[in-house]
Amino acid sequence: MMHEDILIAHITDTHIVGKGLNWMGLSSSNTDARLEAVVKHINSLSPRPNIVIHTGDISDNGDVASYLHAQELLDKLNIKYYLTCGNHDNFSNLKQVFTLHNYFLNETFACYVIENLPVRIVVLDSQVCGEDVGMICTERMKWLIEILSTSKKKTLIFLHHFPIKVKDKIFNEINLLENQEFELIISKYDNILGIFCGHSHYGASSIYGGKICWVGPSTAPVHVIKSSREPLYRDSLSHHRTSDVAYGGFAVMFTKS
Repeated sequence: MMHEDILIAHITDTHIVGKGLNWMGLSSSNTDARLEAVVKHINSLSPRPNIVIHTGDISDNGDVASYLHAQELLDKLNIKYYLTCGNHDNFSNLKQVFTLHNYFLNETFACYVIENLPVRIVVLDSQVCGEDVGMICTERMKWLIEILSTSKKKTLIFLHHFPIKVKDKIFNEINLLENQEFELIISKYDNILGIFCGHSHYGASSIYGGKICWVGPSTAPVHVIKSSREPLYRDSLSHHRTSDVAYGGFAVMFTKS
């Protein structure tokens, strides 16, 4: 039997602000120019990715002006792109601007499933409104189980908050909390190939529920949170990640733009 491979471009943590403004007030942060470079690079890829998935923190403060700016940049992609929320996002404002993105589960959660590819894509909304931490509530967990139970199709899961430990202790306090049930679900379904996340701005990987969990590096600069929770930022190259998915497995490539 022949199986079709697919290519997914994963971007995260773009932290776009309104036009004429600067992320964290720093003129050198250039989050819009960084996203522009990533979009240009994705458009130049050959073979071309089937889809692009943005796993949240699209905006830095969730205002309409920042989403309008982000939309202007993301709409330059020559490939269909999908969105979900991070802790900096405002889902109501996001929907107000990205009106053609009508695939969300409901008016409350930016969850959805993409079934028209050789591999099923499940995107979870891990946002807790007004908090830096992430969590998958009972309603979202029930939805995930229902989706996974419908078929044994090979599946990738995308969400903003990572469930693993990373090198930054502060980020481990604001990752996906109370995720024991989520880990049990991941371990139960053998058709899950892996998990893709964002949030920390650093690339990382580990085993979670017996599956590979990848944390994508940010498009925005890497930032360091001191123990006081006061953010600093460290200059870095903008990133996205392309995932070459074949039947039964996948390969991941980090790309600097």
